[in-house]
Amino acid sequence: MLMLWLLCLVILSPCVTIEETPAEIADTAIEALTVANNRSDDVFKDFKELGPKLSALMKAMVPIGTMARKAAEQKPEDAEFRALMDFQNRSEKAWKMWEDRARTTSTTTEIPFFAYLDLSLGSTWPWAHLGILEDQIKKVVEETGYVTEDSLKMVSENTAPLLLNTGMQDYGYEFVVIEATDKNYEFFFDDFDRQSDCVYNRGGYGIDTVIGRILHNSTDRDFTLAEKIFRRGKQAEKLNEMIQSEMSKIYAAKTLPLIVDTLKKKIGSGILKEFQCWAVAREWSYMPCPTIDYWASPFIVSNLESITTLSYRNKGRFYQYCQEFRFFFFA
Repeated sequence: MLMLWLLCLVILSPCVTIEETPAEIADTAIEALTVANNRSDDVFKDFKELGPKLSALMKAMVPIGTMARKAAEQKPEDAEFRALMDFQNRSEKAWKMWEDRARTTSTTTEIPFFAYLDLSLGSTWPWAHLGILEDQIKKVVEETGYVTEDSLKMVSENTAPLLLNTGMQDYGYEFVVIEATDKNYEFFFDDFDRQSDCVYNRGGYGIDTVIGRILHNSTDRDFTLAEKIFRRGKQAEKLNEMIQSEMSKIYAAKTLPLIVDTLKKKIGSGILKEFQCWAVAREWSYMPCPTIDYWASPFIVSNLESITTLSYRNKGRFYQYCQEFRFFFFA
């Protein structure tokens, strides 16, 4: 019966008419989640009330799901987006209780519903994370009136703790924010078709952003997460030798894609694809030489940083531009 309820939620939720305001929808869902979490010492009473509680919670979650589907097209200042973020922050404690219970419960009706909630929170990546970052960029840029390395650092410091409390709690996050100048600037990003773990965005304030996520306690047959990050860092150091050598020959190419294609052939796709993603920023001008303003916020395990940043600069000949490049490798 419960699975039929869930099927109805998936099929009918886009057609639900929402009469409450977004803020009221969030309040209703929180109240229903809190009630559903309440337990007493009377096992039989709890079992009797479980069905109605789950039914009320499902009904409250339908408009939340509707807002979540639309959120990818919304801006951080939109009422629906802000209500969804408010619901997510307020529901964290209750969600943790559901999670703990679902791992140990023998009540089969709670398990599929837990999976439904799990899917709902999982779907917040990456739109919610990009929205949070864009919101912090907006606040800092409007407050300072311009973009500098210090303001990008402020964006990073404000954003990092917010990302940890967004979506599923099994992930850590790494990101880079880079000022994209109006002219004489190019940016390249490659996620090797792994959109599930690494995304790029340019918002409305001329900031290029790349966000990656890393599963906590991630291990494979051979390496722990710390060991994998250590290995990627060492690989990036080796890549630096190739980049410095090759860039001296190709730095003045007309476009950044031409430079990247040459580097890919030199380095080899096998080595590059061991990273989650990589990005390159290029800026050029006549004297003085340009400086790319950016700030990296890596995921840190055992004092090991998940993002390796490499640089290359060439002043060029007297008739050429001075050029600076920044390479970002995400472990």
